[in-house]
Amino acid sequence: MQRKVKFRMIHIYLALLLVLVVGVFVYGIMGNETPDDDAKPDVSADENQVIGDPGIYYVGAENADTEEAPDEEEPTHIILTLEDADISIGYLVLVNHEHSFEIPENPELSSLLTERTGEYSVLGANHYFRHSIIPKLDALMAAYTEETGGTRVAIISAFRGLEAQQAALDEQIARLGREEALRWVALPGHSEHHTGLAVDLGLYVDGERRTFTGSGITVWFRENAHRFGFILRYPDGSFEITRTAYEPWHFRYIGAPHSVIVFENEWLFEEYIDYIRNYTIDEPFIFVYGGTTYEIFFTDEREIHLPLDSLFEVSGNNVDGFIVTVRG
Repeated sequence: MQRKVKFRMIHIYLALLLVLVVGVFVYGIMGNETPDDDAKPDVSADENQVIGDPGIYYVGAENADTEEAPDEEEPTHIILTLEDADISIGYLVLVNHEHSFEIPENPELSSLLTERTGEYSVLGANHYFRHSIIPKLDALMAAYTEETGGTRVAIISAFRGLEAQQAALDEQIARLGREEALRWVALPGHSEHHTGLAVDLGLYVDGERRTFTGSGITVWFRENAHRFGFILRYPDGSFEITRTAYEPWHFRYIGAPHSVIVFENEWLFEEYIDYIRNYTIDEPFIFVYGGTTYEIFFTDEREIHLPLDSLFEVSGNNVDGFIVTVRG
């Protein structure tokens, strides 16, 4: 009887050993699998998160940390650490005759011709746009078609590098002379097209290109682009501030609610950047849009402390600091 018990115990030990070996083997295989590039982290709605496109608009997300309150174990704030270079990153960067823009090594661009989801026209195969904003442009163009029945508006220009900007300027100098050309085409380094956030629209009627005048069917864009995060960047009468002539075809993405604020107040983008400087983290600008309350403020600090449960957006203004948008 004792021998049988020992024999059974040996069998049990061997079985347990086999299970342990198989478990280690399976774990080793699974641990060495290559992660799925398309897989996305599962983030529950009540966790702290940064809205949008980390590393492009919402700078410093990878440097976020938490801060514990005195005598408390649970963190109470998130700490966002920014760098000087982050001032030139974001949807709210100001680019004009005074403030140049350095094109990043990886501007996250995609071809509008191949990546757009709508059926709107794109003139040429070399028009690139910030990848994260293409859905916004798709939505704008789809609304134009749905609400007006029009199909004649096309994208005629988007991102431009330094060489392309110089070529565009040289062409206009040859046609108009340097002084007049500079009213319409920015110097290389000072063009909004360098950001990948600006598009020029054109009209096509019976296969022929027509001027996008800002009248007729093109009025729709001036009155509705803000709903999709875009603003008319150079409206009529803005030359003294923007140093660019009236361009009814040039639209720039700055994102909502900023685009709505600019539109409702009939501000230029320069004026909005200056206005937000009046507001701080302790006394932010409060704006309600679409049933959501936004707190917007400016800071030139490199460390920002926000409530742990905040949904926030951060963009450099390309001048002297950062614009923070906290969504309530």
